[in-house]
Amino acid sequence: MAWYDGKLWLNGMEWGPAVVDPATGALSLAIDYPPCRDFSTLNGEDIGVLPGGWVALGGWAPLPAITDNGSSLMLRSGAGGLPASDHAANVANGANTVPHLLRIAQTGAEHMDRQLPVWDAHGCVLPGGLSGKDKAPIVCPDLAGWLNAEDDAHTYTPVAENRLQWLSLGDVTRAVAPTALPAEMQRPALPDDWNARVNSKRSMLSGIMALTANAVIFLASREASWPALDIVNWSVLAVSRADRSVLWEVRLPPGHLAYKGLSVTREGDVLVPLDDGRVVCIGSEATALPVPAVTAANAQPGLLLNAYSSDAMASGYSCWSAGDFAVMPPLQTRVLTTLPMQDDKIDACNVLRLHGLLEVPTTGSYHVYPWTAGGGSITFTIYDAGGRHIVGNAGDEVCLAQGKHPISLVVLQGAKPKSIVLQWDGPNLPRGPVPASALWHEPLSNR
Repeated sequence: MAWYDGKLWLNGMEWGPAVVDPATGALSLAIDYPPCRDFSTLNGEDIGVLPGGWVALGGWAPLPAITDNGSSLMLRSGAGGLPASDHAANVANGANTVPHLLRIAQTGAEHMDRQLPVWDAHGCVLPGGLSGKDKAPIVCPDLAGWLNAEDDAHTYTPVAENRLQWLSLGDVTRAVAPTALPAEMQRPALPDDWNARVNSKRSMLSGIMALTANAVIFLASREASWPALDIVNWSVLAVSRADRSVLWEVRLPPGHLAYKGLSVTREGDVLVPLDDGRVVCIGSEATALPVPAVTAANAQPGLLLNAYSSDAMASGYSCWSAGDFAVMPPLQTRVLTTLPMQDDKIDACNVLRLHGLLEVPTTGSYHVYPWTAGGGSITFTIYDAGGRHIVGNAGDEVCLAQGKHPISLVVLQGAKPKSIVLQWDGPNLPRGPVPASALWHEPLSNR
């Protein structure tokens, strides 16, 4: 919702914008286009009103399956809101009274393309697009002034075949990419190194932004990944509005996606809702949010080791996927009580899976380093209590609560490995081998 000029504005999606009179509760459509037609391709659920009376529609889709079209559709509003009248009849009669419609963001089929601009009295930040040449956000000092000039210079004139039929949204929309703005209105919002990384897809922005007096707040990932929704390691990044320097960067709990937005309290704390229902608060005393330990009352020493045959995959064992563990019976299953593993019982060309629980001695940030000598590739994963993947790269930092955490270590063997090693470091814990006392499993565990 948005508040502007004493009225409450709502995004009716396919119905277009609507206005509520707070004195009476009366609800009216801001534009009397026929429902379920003209705005049906703009299925975002967000709305905002920029300085100058421009209403911005779009944002995130209410349902993940809806991915058509982009966001940041602008409609010019007067002091009393957009007029409600029979615009289709006016167009048919030759009266050009259709409000100006303008897209100023890249369009695409990804959710991360849908964030609305953020703004205050000193400027506006436009989100970058996932498609096109320029993907990084830009700062526009006087976006409302430019929009007004564009509106005045491009009066909508309907073509003859549209005069006697209802307009579609595309008929009255003029798409303008951010790069079409005047050069003085295309100031980078990110530092040069981040700007280059985002445009080259080596880093990714979610499109979720917030604006404070001294900073632009972004949800960002230093990892290159596609699509953006698959990224599981996000940070909240604060960039100075004065000189574009990074003021701070705080990593969110790995394995979780920030759920649709972030906001800033008047005290300056940044609130980020996660997809599991938790809300992260980043403030002056910010600390990492640890992944809770699991309850494992029946845990026994050692990891479970499963060995699988990859003979059926003549084209290469690298085709093996996690889903195969649910349907392929292991050739052998036993308990491995210590690492490094140097085991003559394991043949080459097998897929090995070690899984169980890793017990950390104290709450804090840890790094885990798996590696194999003599052949094969290795993948290490830490899960949360719900089985969600939270760490998947060797050496990733993860904040873990004291206790036991589900892990999986998979080796795809191209040759017989001489050894499998697991090291870690953490609070007051220098890098070294994971001791046998930290390795556990639950009988008949399916992790």
